[in-house]
Amino acid sequence: MTKKMLLIICMTALAFSSDAQSCWRWLGIKPAYKLKNELSISWGLVENPFEMYHDDTPGWPEGRFEGNTPWERYDRSRYSYGDRIYTQALSVGYTQELSRWLALGVQTSYSGIYQSQRLDGMSVDHLYTHRLAIYPAVRFTYLNRPMVRLYSGLGLGVGMKWEREFFNPDVRYSVFPTGQVTFFGVSVGRALFANWELGYGVKGYLTLGMGYRW
Repeated sequence: MTKKMLLIICMTALAFSSDAQSCWRWLGIKPAYKLKNELSISWGLVENPFEMYHDDTPGWPEGRFEGNTPWERYDRSRYSYGDRIYTQALSVGYTQELSRWLALGVQTSYSGIYQSQRLDGMSVDHLYTHRLAIYPAVRFTYLNRPMVRLYSGLGLGVGMKWEREFFNPDVRYSVFPTGQVTFFGVSVGRALFANWELGYGVKGYLTLGMGYRW
């Protein structure tokens, strides 16, 4: 009777944590599947690559140049601009399996845009946008094999953005809800693995990554 009560406690209180397996072993039950942890890094597309390679000359702030006088045209022509740099989405994540098919984790993603402005060959100003997101995520694995896994996932959390425009010393800050939906993902490998995902959100709509599982 005591052993049955302990079994019920293990199932209800520990079944959704990695410590559940030690409880099973203590009761003399060998778990059929070893729950694992994952640490991963990835790079994903959040900007449209077909829109990245166009004229990087920014529009002038409203009111700075009105009309089209010779002096205004001359003043504009003195400035040149470097290529606009897009980091896309760089992400780091930790995931812990709760069962063979379900896992919970936390993800952090960063993406940024940077461009410099030059006058007579010297850098005089810059434009930038930084975006950072932190969110918990749940993953559903519908095919779990030693070498291959197929999965989908969902995460929701908080995002932060700070940005600065040319000719404007003020930095704008904002905080907003954000997250990631993973429509389809595939992971290949055992301890060391590579993965790619199709989704929508701060992590990117096409994501390539790698990680370690233990």
